[in-house]
Amino acid sequence: MLSRVFRPALTLAVEQWRFQRALKRPSGFKRTKNHSGRLEGRYLLSTDQGLILADSAGVYQITTFGVFGLAIDGDAVYVAALDGEDSVVFVGHADAITAPSSQFEWRELYRVSKTGHSGRIHQICVCNGCLWLSNTAQNSLVKIDRFSGAWMGAFAPFKCSFGHPILTDHNHVNAVSAFPNFMLFGAFRANRQSAFGVCGAGEVRLYLYKNMGIHDCVISGNDLFFSDSYRMFDNGVVGGCICVNGEYKFSDYFDENPAGFVRGLAGTDGELVVGNSVTGPRAERFNGRGELIVFGSQGFKDRFNIPAAQVYDIIRLDGTHFDNPAMPNTFSDACSVLERALGPPAEVLMLSDLLVGPSGSKKFSVDDRGDISEYGV
Repeated sequence: MLSRVFRPALTLAVEQWRFQRALKRPSGFKRTKNHSGRLEGRYLLSTDQGLILADSAGVYQITTFGVFGLAIDGDAVYVAALDGEDSVVFVGHADAITAPSSQFEWRELYRVSKTGHSGRIHQICVCNGCLWLSNTAQNSLVKIDRFSGAWMGAFAPFKCSFGHPILTDHNHVNAVSAFPNFMLFGAFRANRQSAFGVCGAGEVRLYLYKNMGIHDCVISGNDLFFSDSYRMFDNGVVGGCICVNGEYKFSDYFDENPAGFVRGLAGTDGELVVGNSVTGPRAERFNGRGELIVFGSQGFKDRFNIPAAQVYDIIRLDGTHFDNPAMPNTFSDACSVLERALGPPAEVLMLSDLLVGPSGSKKFSVDDRGDISEYGV
């Protein structure tokens, strides 16, 4: 009886102790795989086994604690990780990524309780001195100061039939890309479909994608890139695929060489690098090796495993995903990109109706709404 009571608490305490030890370790830069010429760019991966660097010389284990959201801005690297029952955002020195034995000197910025295995902070990004977080546990997008970690504002982009923002992990908000005049975000499910949203000019416009199970939302030029992680409900097709403007990219390859769970993408003008994670029941997802799948201008180029089972995000060392920056400058421009890819919006909401407070609650009080005036509210 006592073991039943104390074992979960002991397990949690040991996990937290290991996590705190891992935070204090210097940058590893331990090469785990030799290869030559497989990659043109240098890419940083967030995985269940920590940060991993992949470039033309090899694959390197950088940290040893699991990382979900990932962003680089100048001399700072930001990560979202799990500390026991909390999801936490840390900031560290970006130069430690490529400097063996140096210290990241991780500093905690923001902490929130997670809900279950999936309810945690997923993707994060930097914009205008702020960090935007896809806070999956509260089905919301959260804005914090990137220096102090102070909460600045939040909104929950989905509403119940009575018009109240949904504040639990219901739609699984998991992707975010913020820009000065608009924000793009993604949600894993909208019934049997997925949803993308554009926030700006005081509105949130929601667009539906045919399958449930998307990750990533990146605009390169005027093109929308995202991952259809396993093409669920798509006529029995096995495995995920990359999408550009709502259409499958390299589908012939993925049909003949099924991936497990596609998530994470970045590249150069000459290549596209895609993350592929182990799939299966939750108890088995951390067994085995995930992969990087590399496409060149002529199609498939290479595929090799990495020392982690789950790839969560991929960015380049300059903090971007692709060579071509996003072309849209306004909310209207961004909506045009989504409409061209996914059709007209399924719903248009007023941003002021979606604002929530720092605890993830809706108190209907002006002084509890924070400041996201850059998006027109």
